[in-house]
Amino acid sequence: LDQDGKFTFDTSTFEATILGIQTGMKVKYYDGSGNTLPSPLPNPFVTGTQNIKVVVENPSNTTCTASIIIPFLVQPLPRIKLNTNGSENELVCNDPTFFRQLDAGLQAPSFSSDYDYIWSRNTGIITGKINPILPVNLEGTYTVEVISKSSGCSRTRTIKVTASDKALIGSVDIVDLTNINTVTVNATGLGDYVYSLDYPNAYQAINIFTDVPAGIHTVYVKDLNGCGTSSQVISVIGIPPYFTPNADGINDTWNVKGLTATNNYNTTIYIFDRYGKLLKQLGALETGWDGTFNGNMLPSDDYWYTIYFEDGRTAKGNFTLKR
Repeated sequence: LDQDGKFTFDTSTFEATILGIQTGMKVKYYDGSGNTLPSPLPNPFVTGTQNIKVVVENPSNTTCTASIIIPFLVQPLPRIKLNTNGSENELVCNDPTFFRQLDAGLQAPSFSSDYDYIWSRNTGIITGKINPILPVNLEGTYTVEVISKSSGCSRTRTIKVTASDKALIGSVDIVDLTNINTVTVNATGLGDYVYSLDYPNAYQAINIFTDVPAGIHTVYVKDLNGCGTSSQVISVIGIPPYFTPNADGINDTWNVKGLTATNNYNTTIYIFDRYGKLLKQLGALETGWDGTFNGNMLPSDDYWYTIYFEDGRTAKGNFTLKR
């Protein structure tokens, strides 16, 4: 059934079937309203449901006729949702626990029990799947043939399913111990990804972060197709330029930032005065230097450090004690 309720019938064999071995007979056709139709019927013959009356007349004796009714029955196609290009598009995640529900697209007033369903993926029939809903977690081109139980008429819906993926964070490149630290997140996967540093509700399209403060951070990579968010904790190492040991709870001690039990844990820090006298030796996870030597507070001044990082780097420089 087309949208106008008509069908294109093949009438090429009608005359031969009607006349059989008879010759010289005249065949007349009338539509359901009694109007004369062309003889022979056009081929193809486009019509809706109606009864066509056929009269066979002997030209030598016009009172000698025979008639028959040929019913043209046009059954409706299943009412299913179709895109303008004939197919729908869906997305699945590469996760064995994730399923997308495909449906046959029945439109009201249709009832799902009035139809049979044949599902296929990439032209191969999916055995055992005979319902109007099909859960899938694999990409591919899916089709569902919806068949009317009463008429046998069918219509096919095509659904193209593409895959996305939760990101795999392969590595995070960190450039630290600089005035402008940078973090580059390297993620792979089938998804469309955006990136965040410390704020899982604020993302950017670029995977590079600049001017990152020293300390412990978390990078996030989110799939825009809804397949999940990956995260990783990172350490950005930095050397504070000053500290203020005035017991206000802010910058009261000095130590290298970004050192953790898993990142440069075996780092050793030496602190000297301007004359090269060793004042303090620190480990990575110690609280830090409080600005004293042998229990005495040292004055506001510049102090020097030498740092031997576990990863093989060495840093030397100075910082300020402010009182």
